[in-house]
Amino acid sequence: MEITIQGCVSGSHATAFLRLYQAAFSPLAELGAQRQQLHDDEFLACLEDPRVLKLVGWDDAARPVAMAVMAPDLALLPWFSPAFFRAHLPEHTERTRVYGIVAILVHPSAQGGPWYRALAEAVALKAWADAAVVVFDCCRYNVEVFPLPATLLQIGRGLFDQVELVELDTQHYFALDASGLRRSLEERIELGGGAVGLDRRWLGPADDTVIELTDEAVVDLRDATATAGEPAKDVDGATP
Repeated sequence: MEITIQGCVSGSHATAFLRLYQAAFSPLAELGAQRQQLHDDEFLACLEDPRVLKLVGWDDAARPVAMAVMAPDLALLPWFSPAFFRAHLPEHTERTRVYGIVAILVHPSAQGGPWYRALAEAVALKAWADAAVVVFDCCRYNVEVFPLPATLLQIGRGLFDQVELVELDTQHYFALDASGLRRSLEERIELGGGAVGLDRRWLGPADDTVIELTDEAVVDLRDATATAGEPAKDVDGATP
């Protein structure tokens, strides 16, 4: 068994890994608020893009049974903001590199064996050889139930004397539901302390009706103290 680094994966192998990717990530659609899975064409584009690294695991019969997909340039992954990582990892983005993990996949026939750990170790070794730091994202389920960060940290400690895992950001999602309106619904509802009028038609069922707002006074929200009909001010007090 061995692991090789491929520049491009296409044809039947790409189709097989796409199916494996779908099976592995589809359950997360109900477990994470944000989309956790690439669209099929996005995943296939990663496999075909020679700039994206594919670490492929081959069994003794020369069949591909596992794969790790990693981008050596975060600009190749649309859900990452390179500017954020430049700001939070300046030493790595200026002097070295930041690699983003897309997925680590193991075929069901090979699960329960050494492949997941071997691929994670291969990713870590490749990043170490290139003086790069590895970044990844996951939903709360993959932090608390399937502890992906803790698992990768443990694997890294088996390879290196020093391994540091830092949580860089958190995306929170909330649901706000209200009931028991405290004011009567007149034809026009005054909001913002009476400074803004809202047409009651806005509160009707959603439809395709277009309401023209050109005759209404506009409040520029850059200045919370501005009122309808007055010029808005920027935060420094200057009138734009």
